[in-house]
Amino acid sequence: MGTKRVNPPPSAASASSTPEPTREQLFARIAELEAELDRRRRTDGAGASIDRLTTVKVPPEFEQPFLHAQAHVARYFADRVEHPDTATISIAGERYVLLRAASLSVEFVELVMKLYQDKGVDEARAVANNLLFDLAHALGRADARAFREKMSLHDPIANLSAGPIHFAFSGWAFVDISPESRPSPDENYFLLYDHPFSFESHSWLAKHKRSETPVCIMNAGYSSGWCEESFGMPLVSVEVECLAAGGEHCRFIMAPPTSIERHLQAYARRGGTHVARAAGGRLGIVPEFFQRKRLEEELREANEQLEARVHKRARELERATEQLRLLGSAVENATEGFVILEQHDGDDPLRIVFVNHGFSRITGYPASDVVGRSLTHLRLAAGEGAIFAALADSVRRGEPFQAEAVAVRPDASVYALEFHAMPVPSEVRQPPHWIAILRDVSDRKAHLDALKHQALHDALTGLPNRVLLHDRIEQGILGMRRHGRRFALLFLDLDGFKEINDTFGHLAGDALLAKVGNRLRARLREADVIARLGGDEFAVLLDHADDVEASRRTAAELLATLEQPFEVEGHKLVVGASIGIVHCPEHGTDPTTLMRRADIAMYAAKNARAGATIYDPQQDAHSPARIRLVNELRGSIGGDAFELHYQPQVDLRSGKVARVEALLRWNHAERGLLLPDEFLPLVASSELIDRIARWVLHTAIRDCSDWVESGIDVGVSVNLAAHNLRDADLPDFIARELAGGGLPAQRLTIEITESSLLEQAVLATDIFQRLRTIGVGLSIDDFGTGYSSLMHLRHLPFTELKIDRSFTGEMLANERDAAIVRSTIDLGHELDRSIVAEGVETREVMEQLRRYHCDFAQGYHVSPPLARVALRAWLQDPPVFSIGR
Repeated sequence: MGTKRVNPPPSAASASSTPEPTREQLFARIAELEAELDRRRRTDGAGASIDRLTTVKVPPEFEQPFLHAQAHVARYFADRVEHPDTATISIAGERYVLLRAASLSVEFVELVMKLYQDKGVDEARAVANNLLFDLAHALGRADARAFREKMSLHDPIANLSAGPIHFAFSGWAFVDISPESRPSPDENYFLLYDHPFSFESHSWLAKHKRSETPVCIMNAGYSSGWCEESFGMPLVSVEVECLAAGGEHCRFIMAPPTSIERHLQAYARRGGTHVARAAGGRLGIVPEFFQRKRLEEELREANEQLEARVHKRARELERATEQLRLLGSAVENATEGFVILEQHDGDDPLRIVFVNHGFSRITGYPASDVVGRSLTHLRLAAGEGAIFAALADSVRRGEPFQAEAVAVRPDASVYALEFHAMPVPSEVRQPPHWIAILRDVSDRKAHLDALKHQALHDALTGLPNRVLLHDRIEQGILGMRRHGRRFALLFLDLDGFKEINDTFGHLAGDALLAKVGNRLRARLREADVIARLGGDEFAVLLDHADDVEASRRTAAELLATLEQPFEVEGHKLVVGASIGIVHCPEHGTDPTTLMRRADIAMYAAKNARAGATIYDPQQDAHSPARIRLVNELRGSIGGDAFELHYQPQVDLRSGKVARVEALLRWNHAERGLLLPDEFLPLVASSELIDRIARWVLHTAIRDCSDWVESGIDVGVSVNLAAHNLRDADLPDFIARELAGGGLPAQRLTIEITESSLLEQAVLATDIFQRLRTIGVGLSIDDFGTGYSSLMHLRHLPFTELKIDRSFTGEMLANERDAAIVRSTIDLGHELDRSIVAEGVETREVMEQLRRYHCDFAQGYHVSPPLARVALRAWLQDPPVFSIGR
């Protein structure tokens, strides 16, 4: 037997030297030790989670947020205080409870299955699984919310990261996330992960138990709840393999309820027979839960769609109601008359059921007088009654109807009525309805009549204009063809009118034209037509002009009528006239030909001062030969038949070539090389002259650019016609050509004759200003032949004057020509313009021009016009025209 050792009691002395600690002191010491232990735990725990992931395994792209979460969760769990005396376990200020793992897995499942054993094994297991899954799912969502607030997280991935780490620290499981995962906040969400250390499967294995189905129910519920909260979308998780069920892993798939089954089936196909056997028909561990989740989600979506449709329909009904209200208000207050009619059988098939205020205002009938009655109650003017019969026919055919008639109101006032009626489609079996719209178009009709008269009559004289004359000629031609009635057309142009207009002003001129028209009209028969064509030109259409002498007599009578003076603003004014006469069918059988030939005969009479002249084909510039030449010219533009020759211009100060003038030539197949004067007058007033000008500009700029690029210092000048000044796009075209050819604008000069400037003075000013803005030089050609005023010279932005050859050619023998040349040079220099002399044929003329200080000379003494190839050779070694040469 042993003896129990008893320590002797302490002596009084020793007792007094080492007093017993009080209870309060002991508790204080315990608190100090607990605090130190907690501090060391926090230090150790926090330090272990900074460098690398130790609590979870994730793909590399997710490591950063998981490292941050590991550090945070480690600090969180390090702040742990246990007080058994108060039954408290506190972590970071949150109270926790500890539960045995087996009690939440094996034992709970066995308990529930025992309670529900009468339902059968499968249903009892399903009840246990659903209870565990629902509980864990709710816990996972709650913890995710708490950690999101504690860590101030907003990104779904960052919020998700705390979940697996929280798993590890709280003893649930270690999480290994597969690289196949796609945690995206949409229907494509997919997470594949393992739990190498799962408390649920470990509990089953520790009790030496096996399960027919995967057992990690709470892990699946908790993780899907956490992720659902993190991503804000429904998610479920299913264990597809389980160690406790004979699998190689505790493996899970997480996805939205709508796609989880598709992922499970795909995994089973990839995993072969083993996975299929492990999963089989029992692959979904909590089928009721995620089916319920799917149904809830589908129900939620259906409710949202229904709510959206109801809201949309309500808005549509509100809009429709508002539109009906607005439509009713618009119909009731419209200026047009709106009528709703009901169709019935019989000869008069329509009865009025509704009219608006506009109807009463237009027709003068109140609604009470017409509702229930026929439209024939409206009173139409005499001869308009057939409209109602036509309306009845359209109604029986179901076709829309429209008409215009003269109607009479109850107060006997007359108005122009426009009427439209159309059937109203309806699927309801009831009498069909029609809608009619009525308009009072009296003002519009009067305005249209006025416009028609204005379009067909001259505003000054009230006589028919060219359009109406053309129509009357066509009617005359038709009568000639049908009945053989010949007629004559006279074109009359006043002589001396321009002088009167310039002297007494436009108002007096207009008054004179009106009086002339009245006097001519009074001299003609009622069947004859007199028209004003414009300016001081008139035309007379003589009906039944059976012979030439009759038209001659009428022309003579018209001329005699004009011999008497006209009293205008207190002045007695006298004008004469020139008349051209054509007959149909002798001189043409269409209006255009007759009018053109009458115009030709009129100008022939004016040129011959013959008073009146009958058309003669010899007078016609539009003979078949000339027309053929114009057609050939049209076909030659842009082809090989056109070419440019160039005539040099010499700087008289240096004696060197400054530029060349481009001169057009036409290689005609039959007539040989034609000069411009032989063909350009044919098209001087047509669009062909614009096409020709553009071809010349393009070619000249291209040639000059080639010369400059080869080192030849030279510019080029190009002639334009008066008609070209009407081409508003011409300056832009020239700018584009210069840019395209790479030629500086200062190397191009545009020449236009003085007479063309006078003809198109306003257009020339605008075109010249735009060309000068580009930098192009401007030259007035043939200066001295057009009688231009100094006012034109002062306002036109030209850069040079070109003295016509008619002056330079005779200036050595004619002192007047010499004076003109000297004065022109002095004038140009006073205006800071350069002077070019044309027609320099001899050395003596060139020297005299030098003495007059002329700037440039051009003529055969310098060089005749040369083709492009010959000119290039000439420019490469040009003569220098110094003094004495």
